[in-house]
Amino acid sequence: MKSDARKINNKSNTQLLIDYLESAISDEMIFNSFIKEINIIEDYKGVVVIETPSEPVRLILERDYEHMFQTAVKEVLERSVDVKLVLKGTYISQIETETSEKVVKKAPLTIIAESNIIEKYNFGNYVNCKFNKKALRGARAIIEEQGIFSPLFIYSSSGLGKTHLLHAIGNEVIKKGKTALFVNPDRLTYKLTEAMKQSQDQVNKIIDDITSFDYIMFDDIQNLGSRTKTLSVLFNIINFALEKGIQIIFAADKTPNELGGFEDRFITRFEKGLTLEIETPNINDLIAILRQKLDLEGLNSSEWEEQALSFIARNYSNSIRSVEGAVKRVKFFTMDNQSIKYTHAVVSKIFDQLKINKEELTPERIVSTVSHYYKIPKADIYGKTRKQNVVQARHIAMWLVRSIKQLSFAQIGEIFGGRDHSTTMSAINKIETSMRINSAVKMAIKQIESKITKVS
Repeated sequence: MKSDARKINNKSNTQLLIDYLESAISDEMIFNSFIKEINIIEDYKGVVVIETPSEPVRLILERDYEHMFQTAVKEVLERSVDVKLVLKGTYISQIETETSEKVVKKAPLTIIAESNIIEKYNFGNYVNCKFNKKALRGARAIIEEQGIFSPLFIYSSSGLGKTHLLHAIGNEVIKKGKTALFVNPDRLTYKLTEAMKQSQDQVNKIIDDITSFDYIMFDDIQNLGSRTKTLSVLFNIINFALEKGIQIIFAADKTPNELGGFEDRFITRFEKGLTLEIETPNINDLIAILRQKLDLEGLNSSEWEEQALSFIARNYSNSIRSVEGAVKRVKFFTMDNQSIKYTHAVVSKIFDQLKINKEELTPERIVSTVSHYYKIPKADIYGKTRKQNVVQARHIAMWLVRSIKQLSFAQIGEIFGGRDHSTTMSAINKIETSMRINSAVKMAIKQIESKITKVS
């Protein structure tokens, strides 16, 4: 019965994954060629195995869509896992293998047999810009002097290069003869849960394994919030590591004080070292990132019109991952044309059937669209002027930010010139009322919404 339940669950999750990827890719040719026939065949011990219909498809997905798959699986399953792509009919189930082996004495549970740092994530392909300058300096400092800032706590929104930076640190210290370990939070929880079923000795073995490395990097630490038993062990790991002079690095999507489910003693430990933010990249940062990604893919950025570069940077500004996805799309649609000129007209045509997903939209883009629609300077929308036409545009921009980004009134107020919670709420409520009684306002908002999501 358990086997049948797993199969049903895998089938359900496969459909959810395909649906997610279809909305994320928004390209019928790529979807039908590479995504439509995938199949989740196993979800076991923190590893999700996805079957592909052919070896060429597997290689393309592994090479060009790895980040997208990791993100999609994480969103669908609501937990972090490792993703393994296999050719249909070639995978031997780990569940069946372990079930068939009548093991009387369980083998020791180790968190990792050896370093698991991914070589391709290194400083050679990690972009150095203003938005990540502080985090990069912190990383360089702990590479040069182990333990100088321990723990190093790096935070940012998703998709801005935290995981890449952790692996880059690991690769660099390994070159220096040190050892490094990358820890996935869900993998850690699974291993500890299994160890606790056996004995305290097995738990201690995991602690010893982890603290045998010179550098320990914990990714997505926010995922451990409220996992009481895992956190209890983690606290011991932190203490042992600090006593031994081991360098600890944490990565999260929020500051230590904003983490939910962590006791004060953790916050104290996190803040004992150095906390650094990877900031939101501006348009110049995004163009620099784009140039690097284009060059890595063999799409010589020096041959691109500035307008073409700005087009992608402007429309895919939410994360580095978004930029990478856009580059993959350009590569796919130009791979058969070696003499193509990367002009604004050519590049924009590649994206002309796409709409930008809501998660890609930024408040700045929303305000810019409102500004263009009403022909009012953005500075006035953010500012204090009380001219009636400006106030109306400002209130509509606030309503759209609330509707699309689901931000709090306080967050929206901060974006719009530091206005307080009640002022923001009042403005948004006025637009709600206007939309019910004034068809012109409703129509204007509908037109603005269509422009916001249109690649332009």
